Amino acid sequence: MRKTKGLTLLEVLISISLLGIVVSLFTTSFVTTLQQENIAGERTQAVRFLDYLGRLVVGNAEVLTREDDLVWDYGELSGTFKELKDVGGFTNPDSFRATITSPGTIGMAGVSLTHYNIEVCWTEPSGEICVDADTIAPQLVKNNASAPPPVVN
Repeated sequence: MRKTKGLTLLEVLISISLLGIVVSLFTTSFVTTLQQENIAGERTQAVRFLDYLGRLVVGNAEVLTREDDLVWDYGELSGTFKELKDVGGFTNPDSFRATITSPGTIGMAGVSLTHYNIEVCWTEPSGEICVDADTIAPQLVKNNASAPPPVVN
């Protein structure tokens, strides 16, 4: 009887099959991680833009008082907020939509302040995702000449 060293064809096929299963598991995990990182990055940008809009509302910025309707659809934000295009590390503002609504007023210590809800949304393959926040500020005054606050990185 002849003794040979090496692996049989069956052993090689089983090894390749097991390797294929392990690689597919790692690939699936990697793709899922990339998708979650993308969503987290977009959410971070949306929150930064939400913060920026909130500071504009509190500062009674002139850019907001020119608008009758505080709703910006996808593709409209860079036309209104031109300063955002020049900020390093900030994503394209046209990939978001934003809405500022005023559900009412709040009385505090004899002072009446306006309650504002700010919503910023973006699209993902799974659909639209939104973040929102509330703030209080004096009523926005039309034709106010205050400059917008600087963008914070």
